[in-house]
Amino acid sequence: MGWSAALALLDAELARRGAAARSRRAYASDLRQLASWATRHGAEPATTDVRLLRRYAAERSAAGA
Repeated sequence: MGWSAALALLDAELARRGAAARSRRAYASDLRQLASWATRHGAEPATTDVRLLRRYAAERSAAGA
């Protein structure tokens, strides 16, 4: 499963749970940034682990985000 499908599944789950549209848009925006970064680093949703997420967070932090 690629990032687009994974993000669509997450949005569907959030909608099913009654998450507000604004919250869903915020999650989608943040996760699209993660997906873009992960794709550039050769990672798919199935191979994304805590170590990769820490690396992403560290790079965002270093960039002042």
